[in-house]
Amino acid sequence: MTDKEFIEAIYELAFGDGAINRNFGHAEVVEQIEEFNEDSLKWDSIPDDDKKEWEDAFYDYDPTPDYLYDDTGGESPITPQERHQAAFEQKLRDKG
Repeated sequence: MTDKEFIEAIYELAFGDGAINRNFGHAEVVEQIEEFNEDSLKWDSIPDDDKKEWEDAFYDYDPTPDYLYDDTGGESPITPQERHQAAFEQKLRDKG
């Protein structure tokens, strides 16, 4: 493995595929690897009996903010025909 290949591999460990082309500096890569190391040491300090609970919480996490949820089940509150009708009526009102 050449030095260039080694550096590219370390960049990808830190920031994913193609990281070498995404303008990260060496210091940023080292900082990210150190953070990974610190997190792995934290993980090792968790008792084995508790790890399942932590894993479940991690994989069940939904990053979607609550305000983006609605009670419509994904359906728009009006039908497309109703929306077009409302737009047509507004256009008539605006035209006078």
